Amino acid sequence: MRTHASLLILCAAMAHSAFLAASAQEQDPDARASLSLKLDAFIDGAVEKGLLEPADQPRSLIVPPADEPIAEPEQTPAPETEYTALLQPCEAYEVLDFSDFSGMESYADLIAFRDYLAAEEGVSEGDRAVVLARAYIAVGLSAEALMVLQGVDDPRRAILEPFARMLEGRGGGDDETLRGTAACSEPTELWLAVAHLSEDEADGVEVLRERVSYFRQLPFQMRASVASIVVPALTRLDEDILASRIMADFTHEEISKAARLQFSQALLDFADGDQAAVSKVQSFLEQPSAQANAIQALSEQGLLPQMIDGQSPREDLVNFVAGAANTREEILRLQVVLDTLLKARRHNEFAALAQAPAFDDPKKTDLIRQTLIIALEDDLASASATQRLQAMNVLFSDKDFIVESDDSLALLQNAAAMAEADGYGRLAAHLYGRLPQPETHPDLATAKTAFRRGDYAVVYDLASTSPDSVTLALLAGRSGVALGDTDRVQLAEATLAEHPEQLLELIEADALSDQWLVSDQAYDQVLAADDPALSQRVARIKAIKAASLSVRDARAPAPALSRANSILSRPVSTTRPMLEETS
Repeated sequence: MRTHASLLILCAAMAHSAFLAASAQEQDPDARASLSLKLDAFIDGAVEKGLLEPADQPRSLIVPPADEPIAEPEQTPAPETEYTALLQPCEAYEVLDFSDFSGMESYADLIAFRDYLAAEEGVSEGDRAVVLARAYIAVGLSAEALMVLQGVDDPRRAILEPFARMLEGRGGGDDETLRGTAACSEPTELWLAVAHLSEDEADGVEVLRERVSYFRQLPFQMRASVASIVVPALTRLDEDILASRIMADFTHEEISKAARLQFSQALLDFADGDQAAVSKVQSFLEQPSAQANAIQALSEQGLLPQMIDGQSPREDLVNFVAGAANTREEILRLQVVLDTLLKARRHNEFAALAQAPAFDDPKKTDLIRQTLIIALEDDLASASATQRLQAMNVLFSDKDFIVESDDSLALLQNAAAMAEADGYGRLAAHLYGRLPQPETHPDLATAKTAFRRGDYAVVYDLASTSPDSVTLALLAGRSGVALGDTDRVQLAEATLAEHPEQLLELIEADALSDQWLVSDQAYDQVLAADDPALSQRVARIKAIKAASLSVRDARAPAPALSRANSILSRPVSTTRPMLEETS
């Protein structure tokens, strides 16, 4: 099979090189005439060899092998553009080699080249569109390249379209095609690295490191596009040295004239700890092309300013997220919206937000749910009774948005216990009712009623008659906390040792009482369960315990002072020997 695509691209590249030579001669008429003759000769030669057809005799650019069946049109629905053939694996790389466009750096160059290309005869519309689209991409006009390719019946369109979107920051490129052609040439290896880094995948780092030399052969605007993709990703991957190598390819003058290069340099300076770069990065929050990277960089350092009014209608919040250019930016914008709702104490709107058609995606729904669960956990652990009650009410009114998650079980248990401890009996009963009841025991209802009434002796008796009951052991342990009964608390710990969730409930009840009767060993047993959610909660309580005990110690009188107070409170006749003894 003859490889038509390679020669077609070669013709285009030679035409482009010739055009640049003509530009260097200031468009001398004789030089242009000579250049036109040379191009005509190349095209005529390609037509004579069957590689190109005259404009009035269009045919497929690449003929499929004879042993490959050609599907009948009526057997499959016709797509928007039905490609009549597919590129072979290593034919795609030539479409993505832009080193021949290295001399095309301005829009004026592009306009002159476009007019020149349009005047040439004998070139098929597919070839003309592909070459022109590549020229647009070379000068950083990827959106215009996509417009040129619309409706073009050419297999190279399937490669160039996702490639142009990737350089625009709207996707990771055609990863399958890039993987299939990566071994064919340096260009496709570089683009595969860029595709990986556009998704924050570390696989692209080493390949990019090895292909920096080809990066330097690209036209200026393409280098700027690549830098705007890879530099933010490299800073997130702690590859600041490689990011510096990429930025070192640009002069100070070039950086000062290109906003996306200024942003890439600001991100690099910010990653290096330059405090002056913070305001520079923040200034790009209003620029759509840089917003996602600016949000992520500032959020990770807790420096993201408020971007949305906390009282904005829900519709405005949805539109803010929907205006993102790609999925990654959608997720980042959604996190900004969720943080805004939390700060405005609008927890009860999370479930409704998840029902918006724009968020009909498991990844977004899970992010909304998990963010809310973590926020409710924080509120339940708060010292503020108001915040605890608000969290309980969110769970009370929840219509299975939170409860359908496996992570919600511990949250419900905690909220029910808190509601009970805070005296909200109806609320506690509702939350308990939503919990699965794996353990059935005739004495459970009696024990729960006795506990709520403060009949702790009844709870003790019932727990003693069923020493293996986890629920009764927990109720007895919480009764011990209420009475300050360390022995009963430790007995409950022993029964709950293999049940970290219930043991954590006992720890939390103890924390609420501020008595700290539960042993340190119980905390360690919960941590040993290796459950991130439980570990986070127990770690928070340990911190509260340490702070509480330190305050208690600070308030306690020093031993010497306490002894002195005891001596001074006695009659003089009895204190004199003691005072002499202490002198």
